[in-house]
Amino acid sequence: MKKSTFLSFAMVVIMSVMVLSCKKTPAPNAEIFATIVDYQVTFNPVVTDADTYSWNFGDGSDLSTDKAPVHTYESFGDYTVTLTVTGDGGSFTATKTISIAATSIKDLLTGGQSATSGKTWVLDRAFTAGDGGGPVTNSPYTIAIPSAENVLDMFGLGDEYDNEFTFFFNGNYSVSPKNGKVLAGAVYGLATGTISGDPVFAVGLCTASWSAPASATWTHSTSDLVIDAIGNSDDGNIPPAHQNVTITGKNVITITSADSKAFFGIKDFPATAQFIIDEITPNKMRVTLFLCGYAGYDLQSIYNMMPSNMFHLSYIKKTN
Repeated sequence: MKKSTFLSFAMVVIMSVMVLSCKKTPAPNAEIFATIVDYQVTFNPVVTDADTYSWNFGDGSDLSTDKAPVHTYESFGDYTVTLTVTGDGGSFTATKTISIAATSIKDLLTGGQSATSGKTWVLDRAFTAGDGGGPVTNSPYTIAIPSAENVLDMFGLGDEYDNEFTFFFNGNYSVSPKNGKVLAGAVYGLATGTISGDPVFAVGLCTASWSAPASATWTHSTSDLVIDAIGNSDDGNIPPAHQNVTITGKNVITITSADSKAFFGIKDFPATAQFIIDEITPNKMRVTLFLCGYAGYDLQSIYNMMPSNMFHLSYIKKTN
């Protein structure tokens, strides 16, 4: 081979090697797509030229290295999700805002994880269709006692509209009566000697003195609620007729405190207070409360402590 030909061939080889060595490895790229169902988010990113994944879901939870993770958020809100992918060509970070709407009982009742002061509810002065009372029964409820605008004022109990009930996301609970008195069952007030003023037997209510518990908590359940209830508060038999009533398919809130003082809405005998949330939105809820309205032969009787009526009442979010 001639020297010039050899040199030309060598130059071609050298140039080819230089071209190959200068060719860059593609940089990775990523775009986040997500499907949101209530509080659960399924991530389906579109990624190129990447081998590893690192997800930050924006809520303080552990990172994920899955390619397409499924993540459940604890509370509603806007979360900035970050995906960092890496490959031979380097790394790339994509972000996306995930908006979770408030749909859970916990969020709607408490204002969510970000509401550090909780969410406070007060009895609604306005009338809502379905408010009223009736015997203890499973759905459909029977409304026997009518309600009206400012109905407590009609019975001299209007001062108790100011009672405040605050639920916290972490499970804590508090009651704040602004005048040192609370709305209570009339039989309860008489039996415990806490009654203030005269009982209003037309609705089975009174005002009663009350001191706040040192601490209280709340829990939510959808389990069946079994109530040992008196069928008729005017039953003259001793003992009165009563039976278990099983209420199904409801959101039940249970409130407890070490000294049995905690309650919601109407203070009554049960040491552990329970009520049903029938409807709830961010600003209003309709609840079912249980009232021990049997005033029998002996105010210390165990039968006084059995519910005889259900009250269906509306509460609204307190505004400052």
